[in-house]
Amino acid sequence: MSSAATISKNAAYLAVAELVSKLLQFFIIVYAARMLGAADYGKFSFALAFSMIIIVFFDAGIYTLLVREISKGMDRKISCQYHCLEGHYRRNCFSLCSDLP
Repeated sequence: MSSAATISKNAAYLAVAELVSKLLQFFIIVYAARMLGAADYGKFSFALAFSMIIIVFFDAGIYTLLVREISKGMDRKISCQYHCLEGHYRRNCFSLCSDLP
C-alpha cells in the first residue's frame, strides 16, 4: 500500500474516531445532567473543568516525549503507563472537588 493511501486511510479512521468520541461525550453529559440534577451537575461540571485545567500542568510535554520515544521503537507499555497516570491525576482532581459544599 502506498504511503498516500495509508495516510488517507489513517486520516479517515481518525476522523471517525473523533466523531464517535464527540457523540459519546455529548450523550454522557446529557445523561449525567438528567441523572444528577442542577446542583449536583454544577459540582460535576466544576470538577470536570478543574481537572482539565490541572491536566495541562501535569502533562508538561510528556505526551510529546512519549510520541517521540515510541516512534523510535520503544514498546507500547510506556503509552499505557502514561494514560494510566493521566487517569490517576484526573481521579485525584475529582476526589478533591467532590467534597465541595
